[in-house]
Amino acid sequence: MERLSTGIKGLDKMLHGGLIPGRPYAVSGPPGSGKTTLGIHFLIEGVKDEENVILVALDEPPNEIKLNAWALGFDVAPIRILDAVPEVKGFQRGGYIKDVGTVLDLHTMRDVKDIKRSKILRAMEVSIHSVQKMLRQEADDLYDEEGEVYSRVVIDSITALKMFGMKGEDQRILIQSFMRFLAEMEATSLIITQIPEPDDLPSEVFLSRGEIRLHKINDKVESKRGIGIEKMKGSEFDEHIRPLNLSSRGIEVDTKKLF
Repeated sequence: MERLSTGIKGLDKMLHGGLIPGRPYAVSGPPGSGKTTLGIHFLIEGVKDEENVILVALDEPPNEIKLNAWALGFDVAPIRILDAVPEVKGFQRGGYIKDVGTVLDLHTMRDVKDIKRSKILRAMEVSIHSVQKMLRQEADDLYDEEGEVYSRVVIDSITALKMFGMKGEDQRILIQSFMRFLAEMEATSLIITQIPEPDDLPSEVFLSRGEIRLHKINDKVESKRGIGIEKMKGSEFDEHIRPLNLSSRGIEVDTKKLF
């Protein structure tokens, strides 16, 4: 069976060769566990193989992602990015917000400039529908212009998208529709999410074809990180949690030790 590398040798070994292509996978874990960094590894591996890859930024602004990636030695310039992070655009007379988060901006990382600063953040117009529409349009444009498709997609993060654009709606149905859309793109997708409680799994985890879970434990001396595979449909995998190290080289997984 064909496999797709995650860009992390130790994780590929845990996956018995990598991910099965064309499916949506959840990457879960607490803040600071390395979820975004894992997504960058995955996209850069695609760039190395001359694939078309895209990052949908819903949590951190692209300029911050770029600077953080540079600090780890990553050249993220070729990655296409859909900037869906809400930002105040301007004000009407009287101080009312005129346009908040209504523009979804698409460009490459090399075009991302300095960090944008905004004193007020709201997200009235960012929704799963608007993100899906823009992503579909970009995929259609790529195919019409170059006859190619996106092979790798990272959604960072669906937790932010749920917070911004799914209040009062049936989240499970919306997420199911969104994940079906990603599968129909025939791209291999990583959907980054946070797990509020160990026994409270989000819908995207249930609906994904596999889940890579990152762990982080803080003690009085240092933070310890680990990585495990909770499920992987259609494939065997290493069921142990292994130590994960974040360094100047990005993520390294030690498959010879236990977390």
